[in-house]
Amino acid sequence: MPFVSYVALEKWIFQRFANHIYAKADDIIFPDDVNCGDIIYVKTDFIENFIKTYHKQIKNPYILITQQSDYKIGYPWQLDVLNDPKIIKWFAVNVIAKHPKLEPIPVGNGIDPHRTWEALSMGEIPIVLNQSEFQSLFDDMPVMVQRWSTMEEKVMAKILDNKNHERKI
Repeated sequence: MPFVSYVALEKWIFQRFANHIYAKADDIIFPDDVNCGDIIYVKTDFIENFIKTYHKQIKNPYILITQQSDYKIGYPWQLDVLNDPKIIKWFAVNVIAKHPKLEPIPVGNGIDPHRTWEALSMGEIPIVLNQSEFQSLFDDMPVMVQRWSTMEEKVMAKILDNKNHERKI
């Protein structure tokens, strides 16, 4: 696997980028220590507590990363936080909404499992079951099917004929 792909898919890498980590219940963020542009990593399970306890006290704009959970990101109360100028960008797994500051990242167990991202990084066309009302979030991504039984040679040929094979980097 190419180095860039490995870096993007290794689940602990996002924590390593962070200046501040709130991944366990007893972790503490010191709001006065958050500098402009710092990266704050929060386990998704703790995002509500982080917002209530720390976000309001942080004075400088920061980048937020949430991960290591099956909880979804994109509920209205979460999107409201994105309108705060202190949030520069929010990178998250299991994203269920669109917002200019909200960016999906791989390694989720929802519609975006890491195997899908691995296939994309290798130039393959992954095929996954469409199990979500949020399919539009992934329009130019993997091929989604309603049932595995619909995958026939004719269907695959049509998908490949209609697919833009140019790589966007």
